[in-house]
Amino acid sequence: MQLALGGVAWKDPNLESAKLDYPTITRLIDMTRSSPIDQNTAAFLSFLLPGWGQMRRGKTAQGLIWMVVVIAGYLLMVVPGVILHILCMLEAYWRE
Repeated sequence: MQLALGGVAWKDPNLESAKLDYPTITRLIDMTRSSPIDQNTAAFLSFLLPGWGQMRRGKTAQGLIWMVVVIAGYLLMVVPGVILHILCMLEAYWRE
């Protein structure tokens, strides 16, 4: 690949070998999509961040709702936040 910077042609030999082929691009795109994960991983992700397990399982809207509700529960009082957080983890574990 050759670039012109300030009127000077510059060729980077590393960029010549860094061409992406179609299978590589499709793998990169597939990595950004939600993939089926096991129940334990979904529950653990929801433990780290409420709603993350649901979002990782492909239920983005439901995950965002859980996130808002659990954070609101923590802001109101610690006990409702903890209860909602546990319910969020259990829902991520049991629901398909």
